[in-house]
Amino acid sequence: MRRLVIAAVTVVVAVFAVLHAMGARDAVGILSGTRPAGGGELALGIAYVLAWFGVVLAVPIAVIAMLLDAIPYGRIARRWIASRPR
Repeated sequence: MRRLVIAAVTVVVAVFAVLHAMGARDAVGILSGTRPAGGGELALGIAYVLAWFGVVLAVPIAVIAMLLDAIPYGRIARRWIASRPR
């Protein structure tokens, strides 16, 4: 599970980095109607916005979840898990 999350985070960050390097940030203005619409520029702007939301929202949540998952359980948690009725 952890490898899948790491792979997903890596892909999202890589896509964002490539779009940013291509200059897609300039194409985001088309979403507010401030620039003339072009098919390729519109798609580039939407892709950049989606990648940006992925980097800003999904990646930190995934990293925090992986860090919390990596914390070993303490004695109390182990006792509680062992004493739970099944």
